[in-house]
Order: sequence, then structure tokens, then C-alpha cells
Amino acid sequence: MRNKWVLYRKQPLGLFFAQLHCIVSETVYKMQQGGRQMIDMILGGIVVIGLLIYLSYTLMKAEDL
Repeated sequence: MRNKWVLYRKQPLGLFFAQLHCIVSETVYKMQQGGRQMIDMILGGIVVIGLLIYLSYTLMKAEDL
């Protein structure tokens, strides 16, 4: 886990991918728990989708410059 974090930090989008990895890990863990915390999983999915939209938007703006 620590090695992955170091690897992510060396890349420009490292923080984003580290957060994404963390959210995905938590979601998988909660699914293994039996789906008792379905609301948290849905909110996690919304956060992931929002981050992806934000990332694609910023990349498009960077290409325009």
C-alpha cells in the first residue's frame, strides 16, 4: 500500500488516483460486508463520477490552452 502511494505521488495526477484507489478499496470492502451500508456505496459512486467529470473537464480546458 505504501509503495503504491509513493508511485502515485510521483505522477501529476497522483493525488487523484490515490483517492480513487482508496474509494474503490472502501467500496469493495463494504460490498464484502454484505451491502449493509448501501447508502455509503452510492455516495462513493457519486463522488467517483464527479471526480471523473471534473478531471475530464480540466483536461479539456488544458488542451484548449
